[in-house]
Amino acid sequence: MSRAALTRDSWDSIPVGLKFAFLAFFDASLGLRYESGIFSLLIHGDPLWILQFFEYVISSMYILYWLLNNLQGWFRAIAFVSSPIFILLIFAFCLEQLFVGQESTASPTFNLASTLFSGFYWGAAYLAIAAGLTLTYKVQRFGNFAQAEIMLFGAYVGFTMMWSPFFYTLVNDRKVLNIDVSKDEVLTWDLLFWACVTGFVLTGLLGVLIDRLIYSRFRKNHAIPQTMMIASLGIAMILRGILYIRYGASQHLFVPDIDWRLSTSRHEFPGDKWWWPSILSQTARFRFGERTVEKSHDDMDKTACIEEGKLDNFSSSWDIESEICNVTEYLPFYEIQDSTYYLQYTKAALIIGVFASVVLLLIVLNMTRLGRQMRAVADNPDLAASSGINVERVHMTCAFLSAGISGFGGVLFGMYVRVNPEVGLSILLPAFSVIVLGTLGSVRGVLIAAIIVGLVRSISEPILIGTGSVLDRPSYAAFGEAMPYMFLIAVLMIMPKGLGDALENWQIERARNRQGSIFSLGNVSLFILLIICIWKSTLVFGLILWSILIFWFYLLSHIKVGYSNTIPILPELPYVGDQFRRFSSSQKLSIFVAALFQITVVSILDGLTSGTGTAYLLVDYVFFLLSIVGIITLYSSIASLIPELNKIITPARALSLEEKEGKYSQRMQFLVSGFLVTFVSYGADYLVRGSGTIYYLIDVIFLLLEIFGLVLVVITLFLSRSKLRSFFDSFGTKVKALPEVQKWAMIIGCIVFTAFVYFLDTVTSGSGIIYYIIDLVYLVFLLLGVTSTIITVINSKAEIDHRLNLVFVLIGVLLLYFEDMIEPGLVRDTESKMYVKEIAYLFLILSFNDVRRLIFSIPSRVLDGIDQNESFRNLKEGVLTNVNPYVFLFGIILLLYVPFGQIKMLGFFFILYSINPFTDFVSEKAGRLQSNLWNAIMPPSKAQYGRSSERGSWVTFAFFLVLLIYVAWWLPSVTNFTKSMQLSRIIVLVCAFSILAFSLNLHTGITGMTNFGVIFFAGIGAITMGILTVPEYRPGGQGWSPIFGIFNGDFTSGILAAVIVSGLAGWLLAYPTARLRMDYFAIVTISLGEIVRISMRAEPLLRAGTGTTAIGIQMYDLPLEHWWVSTMDDSVGEWFNLGQAAPYTVLLAAIALLSFFLVWTLAEMMLASPWGRILRAIREDEEVTMHHGHNVFKHKAMSLAVGGAIAGFGGGIWAWLNMSVLDDFISPVKSTFLIWAAFIVGGRANNRGMVIGAFIIVLTEFVFNLMVVARGDIDSQFHDSVVGIDEFFAWLILEVIGSVNSDISITEIFGTLDPDKLQMNLVYLKLVMIGLVILVSLMLSEKGLLPEVPKRPENPGSHPFSHDNAEKVDFKGREK
Repeated sequence: MSRAALTRDSWDSIPVGLKFAFLAFFDASLGLRYESGIFSLLIHGDPLWILQFFEYVISSMYILYWLLNNLQGWFRAIAFVSSPIFILLIFAFCLEQLFVGQESTASPTFNLASTLFSGFYWGAAYLAIAAGLTLTYKVQRFGNFAQAEIMLFGAYVGFTMMWSPFFYTLVNDRKVLNIDVSKDEVLTWDLLFWACVTGFVLTGLLGVLIDRLIYSRFRKNHAIPQTMMIASLGIAMILRGILYIRYGASQHLFVPDIDWRLSTSRHEFPGDKWWWPSILSQTARFRFGERTVEKSHDDMDKTACIEEGKLDNFSSSWDIESEICNVTEYLPFYEIQDSTYYLQYTKAALIIGVFASVVLLLIVLNMTRLGRQMRAVADNPDLAASSGINVERVHMTCAFLSAGISGFGGVLFGMYVRVNPEVGLSILLPAFSVIVLGTLGSVRGVLIAAIIVGLVRSISEPILIGTGSVLDRPSYAAFGEAMPYMFLIAVLMIMPKGLGDALENWQIERARNRQGSIFSLGNVSLFILLIICIWKSTLVFGLILWSILIFWFYLLSHIKVGYSNTIPILPELPYVGDQFRRFSSSQKLSIFVAALFQITVVSILDGLTSGTGTAYLLVDYVFFLLSIVGIITLYSSIASLIPELNKIITPARALSLEEKEGKYSQRMQFLVSGFLVTFVSYGADYLVRGSGTIYYLIDVIFLLLEIFGLVLVVITLFLSRSKLRSFFDSFGTKVKALPEVQKWAMIIGCIVFTAFVYFLDTVTSGSGIIYYIIDLVYLVFLLLGVTSTIITVINSKAEIDHRLNLVFVLIGVLLLYFEDMIEPGLVRDTESKMYVKEIAYLFLILSFNDVRRLIFSIPSRVLDGIDQNESFRNLKEGVLTNVNPYVFLFGIILLLYVPFGQIKMLGFFFILYSINPFTDFVSEKAGRLQSNLWNAIMPPSKAQYGRSSERGSWVTFAFFLVLLIYVAWWLPSVTNFTKSMQLSRIIVLVCAFSILAFSLNLHTGITGMTNFGVIFFAGIGAITMGILTVPEYRPGGQGWSPIFGIFNGDFTSGILAAVIVSGLAGWLLAYPTARLRMDYFAIVTISLGEIVRISMRAEPLLRAGTGTTAIGIQMYDLPLEHWWVSTMDDSVGEWFNLGQAAPYTVLLAAIALLSFFLVWTLAEMMLASPWGRILRAIREDEEVTMHHGHNVFKHKAMSLAVGGAIAGFGGGIWAWLNMSVLDDFISPVKSTFLIWAAFIVGGRANNRGMVIGAFIIVLTEFVFNLMVVARGDIDSQFHDSVVGIDEFFAWLILEVIGSVNSDISITEIFGTLDPDKLQMNLVYLKLVMIGLVILVSLMLSEKGLLPEVPKRPENPGSHPFSHDNAEKVDFKGREK
């Protein structure tokens, strides 16, 4: 085969995608560097380099993805682990090309310690939520959107305790809160400790309460994980609204003591401490782009100019004509300067507290019975239940731990960051990125991912600040918030299942190859050794030192003791190995010593010789070459000496038993000799002291003897490791065989023996050789006692766990040890008491399992005795059968203790609802009435399906539509004009929300892709339409027509461009995300929405209409506005008797209605087509659909594109109504969550349900807006209702919450205790109500008000085997 054919075959073997990626990579590289490329033919300026930047990054990611999937073995493993570093390098090289092309220099500056601890801070903030999310997903398999609010609940527990009068200090006999006490620069810990404990417990109980009331019901009904995830969205809205109502929107800071906020409450990290790495005491400055500085000097002569150019990093040229010296300075890529870093105690508390709690959680999951039960329930709940595990109790414990950890983190987070209820969402979404990156359900993966994501954000922020200022984009610092999302998408392109899954697969592969666990003791030790080597030196020198240590570890670890006492032969170097074979043993040994001496001497000389200039550079090169020669010689001498050593170490097989014992006896002699030499030499060195040359020589001799003794001991122990291991194993086996009593006796004896020896060592002190020998004896006995205790405890673990709760013991001991710090009466001048000592003793008593069983068995025995009474048992069963006790008790509380008539009626309703026969009777009558209704409307063959039939769905739709239209018409208004504006706005919003719900229904209800990023497509459509339709005379405007420019003499259309761009975004989104699992796809899509929202704040190109300094897009043209104002508004105003010109929203309502019917018709036509049936098949089972020959990826991409185009169209209509596109337009709370509420309430996979759901959500918004206005309008029909709400709110705050909270915690929020001035913020109540609508809808019916209408046969009753004909035909279908 010719060379050309081979080249062609090699080129053809490369995948097409990789070819395009390389072409895009080179095009982007050249384009960024030289402002050229393919896209330069179409666009120019800032949009060109932005587009080429993304082209470079995406093509590089694809190339990296291909390489990682095609590497094998260790190369692939190392590449996967290093993939975050590769991603950072991709961005670094891209920035280099960009700034070279821009002919500018960006100089981001990193304080390395600040970057490290900021990364840990962000990682801890994300981990506080991500740990709870991961634990919930691990056991219950759903993403909990309420985790952020649970964390904030813990933060507000801290605030409430801070305002509590229980924690006070007596100042001049006056009680003063801790936050108001004068500073004394002494930190107190009592309030912080009890706030953390209370936050953990109360938040955990909140998690249990939510689990018992909500999630357990879904589990009993076997709800799918998507349903529980959407239910958590409703819970999140409820909790956020409650926090807003109780604590307001103001930001608060948890201050356990005023001294925590002092500038002196920080720790300085200098570089002169032995434990602090010098590299972290430096500030690094990098330069991307041009690194030359040119200066012209007219005050230099030619000689001075030439001399100036001889300096390092300088060059010069002499201009003969102008006699000017041009000097060029070449700046380095990076510079290092010494610096100092101060870590605030509040930040350190968050970092240490959160990471420590997650490490403890990891220990619990991997080393305790509870952890094993959780893993069993996570793997298979049914199998776990059959094994005797109480599954519901495990779920309850999981809910407690996941909520408690987040609440604990919330307390610490509130101590460093000012918190309000809106903060949770800004941390929740990055936390989801962390759990996706670390793999859902992997606590270990999420711990690693939190550190990585935190460091990515802390590293990116200086880069964004440094590059943004050069690119005339100072607002680029806002992109730091988006970096977790961008990094997540980049990593998922490489590892579609996250980092944790990649680690698990690597570990499985290693197990198959019998290579041991990744996290084995050896690998962890090597990693810690690497960190220490880099920590105490530079990166390069640390890696070299680590490599040398690894070499010696590899050499020694292959010395096998037992059946083959030989050292493996090391590979020889070419030519050098042949030369060494000719040498004798003594010559090889001499060369080894000489090489070692040469390396040592060269190192010393290199350290002593320093300077600048060519001569010193040559000297450095000579030293480097001598070091390389010495290392090669040293390695070759070792490799040639190994066969000589193998001749000395005789194989154990050739020895008899006596010879083996003699060999071990010799080793013991060597061991004792080594110890004696070391101790005697050290003792003599300690006793012999003096000054002068002779003493210096004596010290050197003693030092050599000590080294010799230690080397002898280490080598002897290493060669005898199998014997030592067998000794300890046999000792452990004997301990395991002992009875329980003897094990406990042995443990107590070992502890008493160790304590007695330690006591003797403390009371025996003196100087001289005799005391030195006594100390050595004590040391040996102490080591013996400690070792025996540890081995006995390890081999008695089952007995200890059975008799003793070590967690309770640890808690009790810690409480006693830190009593002086956490008992308020011992910390400050106060009468408050927390009974720390008593609680500690209680824990120690309860740590004995037999005592705890005895105490807690008494109530159970009493209850069992009562249950054995047949009369009581029958009474109990009768009551529980006929009454729901919890609902009944709640109704009694409302009826008796709430002083409001409406609430009392609600309590009466709950009492009736708790009576099961009554509810069964009502349900039976309602079901019969519904059945009669459907039978009257539809044929019997269809009536059985009710709302799930085609006709039933239309009838239900018509009923709700008429009802909602009546409610919309009934809403009060002042004049006909305001009524027209109100109704038109309702129509536009219902149409926009319905269109967005159609998009969500296509993605989620029909195709089965859980899309939380519907606002991503709507935002892209609104932004595109807004920018293009801003008039040309305004900043950033393009002058396009909103609908069709043909009326204005051109062919532009802003809304059509919005549809195309949004659809294209959906199609492109399919490539990195369509193959992701449901949970990952949901997180990625909501992350994309956040990226667009942040981009609107950061990117000037996304600002138009009012200048680049104002955020958002405004002043864009509205469809037919000029025609309406000039010709139609007055006429329409007269037709509707408005008293003035009709508002523009009337025309917009007509346009929205026309667009709505057009989109609805097209959506129904698509869903009724074969393509719609394929999408439903993909939703049910992708693999079956694929086996039927359908391209699942292609159909998913088409679904994303069509749904994206629909959402872009809806976003454009919404933007027309708002008349501006701001960043809060894309906020999930104000958009995505509302669309999801419409989707859930209306009914998934039914477009009619989308309309009803959207109508309900829009009316809810308007009703609450009218209630806000009605508070000051006594003529409004809502006024009395609002007054009643305010009265109930005042009673709830002052009487109920005030009974457990202090007055200060109320006045800090509301400013008063006057019930007439306490008013509920109805905007937040609206948030609670929307969450309740989602939650109640799911609990009553997961299918919504209008369920999906499946395709059924036209006349199933005509089938011979139908229910109606079952008695008329035989088993063969023949008439009887």
